[in-house]
Amino acid sequence: MQAAFAAGYTDVLKTNGEEHLFHSGNNPAYAGLNPQHPSSLVYAIDVPHHAPILLGAMYIENDGTNGPQVGGGLTRWHSHLTVCENGKPTIAGFGLQLRGTCNPATWQDQYTGQMMHVWVVPYTGGPFSDDLSRAATDAAVRAVLDHS
Repeated sequence: MQAAFAAGYTDVLKTNGEEHLFHSGNNPAYAGLNPQHPSSLVYAIDVPHHAPILLGAMYIENDGTNGPQVGGGLTRWHSHLTVCENGKPTIAGFGLQLRGTCNPATWQDQYTGQMMHVWVVPYTGGPFSDDLSRAATDAAVRAVLDHS
C-alpha cells in the first residue's frame, strides 16, 4: 500500500474489510476505463498477521458517462445511490459516509458516477463482480492465502 500512497492514491474509504484508495487530484487519466491509471485500488485490510492484500482495481466514469461495455454483459458497470444521513453524504445500503456535509432539508438524492471493479484475485461472482460484501472479501482473501 505504501507504493499506492506514493503514486497518489491518498483518498481512503473503508468498507467491509476493504480499503479503497482513490487517486487524488483532477488528472483526467484516472477517470474512465484506463488500464494504466485505475481510479481506485482495492485492498483487503483485515487480514490477521498479514499485510494488506491487493484485490483489484476500480474504474470510475465521470458523472453522466456510461462505462464502455468492452466485455458485454460480463463487465458490470454500476453506481450507488448517495443520500443525506445525519448531515453526511452516505452511500445507501452500505451506511458508508463520504467526505463533506449535507443539509437533509435541501439535499436531493443522487447517484455516483458509474464504476466497475476488476479483481486480480479469485473473487465471488467473477473478475468484474460488484459484490462488495464482507463474505466476498473474506473468500477472496482465503483464496489468495490458500495459493500463496
